[in-house]
Amino acid sequence: MFRKYKRQLLWLAGLFAIAMAALLITVLASWHHWAAGVAVLVIALGGLALLDQTQRVKGDLEETIEKMEEKIELAHVELLSHLPVGLAYIDAGGYLIWHNPELGRILGREGQKLQGKIRNYLPELHFKKNSRFSELLSSRLVIGERLMKVSLYPGPGKEARILTFDDVTELDQRVAREEGPVIGICLIDNFAEAVLPLEEEDKSAVLAEIDKILGEWALSMDVFLRKFAEDRYVLLMTGSSLRHCQAHSFEILDRIRTIERANKIPVTLSIGIGAAEESMVDLGRLARTAVDLALGRGGDQVVVKTVEKVYFYGGNTEAVEKRTRVRVRVVARSLKT
Repeated sequence: MFRKYKRQLLWLAGLFAIAMAALLITVLASWHHWAAGVAVLVIALGGLALLDQTQRVKGDLEETIEKMEEKIELAHVELLSHLPVGLAYIDAGGYLIWHNPELGRILGREGQKLQGKIRNYLPELHFKKNSRFSELLSSRLVIGERLMKVSLYPGPGKEARILTFDDVTELDQRVAREEGPVIGICLIDNFAEAVLPLEEEDKSAVLAEIDKILGEWALSMDVFLRKFAEDRYVLLMTGSSLRHCQAHSFEILDRIRTIERANKIPVTLSIGIGAAEESMVDLGRLARTAVDLALGRGGDQVVVKTVEKVYFYGGNTEAVEKRTRVRVRVVARSLKT
């Protein structure tokens, strides 16, 4: 429509130029300069034609650009419609301008067009008072049984806002498992060979040294350590503490092995750790399986077991006894569980 008015204005300007040329011819004619008047008219008509052609080319170019912009806009809307994230455009009054199909699915209104205020559908979605719906009070929202991360961004218009709803249920559960509690069982795996034969005084000295080194290590790694038998300990830690231990390759194995008292055989440890489970019972079961697996592999090592994976650390010394058929069965049973 705008280009149409421009063309009309152009022709009006052209007619004005022709009229002026005609007036000039009349004036020149009165002075008997017919040739000069005709030349002026030809120049005016030529200029008008050139101007018209220029405007035509410019109009075609503008039309091509406009069509390209429309295609890009359609592709943009199509892309947003198929994103696996809920999207909503709202105005400064909290009214819905547009939303993608995923938001309808999240709200249990698949295939429906949502209208009105966004809080009619999400009353638990709170905005900062007097912010004109430009600031959220909380970035987490439970919709049904799913945990959503809600983000708010400035929209394409001055008064528009964009809300995104990202399902982080699985991510949150995985983080909770990875950062959650970890249970470990630690035992002196060659207690009968390295410690038990010692005289009572020497035995007490060796055990005291083991307790001291284990206590210092646990404190440095933010691990709770509790002795519950002469040769056994329980470990409690967080996922971050476990990663710290893993990053240092459980150097406690090497430190315990350096104890040199009356013992002629180096003291070694077997540690089994259960991780990445929410249930304490399941963590304890994984820890028990892991320590059995460490013993079955010859001891002097740490085994970290999750439901999906098993990690091994240590195992630098030769076992006092060669693996027997019983230990082979232990390994097989541990791997199965």
